[in-house]
Amino acid sequence: MDNHLIHMANDIATFHQSYPEDEATQMVAEHINKNWAPSMRQKLFEEFHDHPTVFNNLIGKSLLQINCEKYNPIKTRFREKDGTGG
Repeated sequence: MDNHLIHMANDIATFHQSYPEDEATQMVAEHINKNWAPSMRQKLFEEFHDHPTVFNNLIGKSLLQINCEKYNPIKTRFREKDGTGG
């Protein structure tokens, strides 16, 4: 488990918690998209998949808006489910 990455993600979410949930979710995703390398974003998805309970709820809600070209199983799952095909 990458405790440092988990701690960083949770700190970002905690910082934005005072905003309305939709706005906070967007802000968390924007921060991670702008400031984290693709490899860090990929690791975030892997860590969330393996240890979802250690993350702030805003992280889980932000994952649909976080860009990761190599790996985003959450987006794929929703695309397959709603029939858009990606």
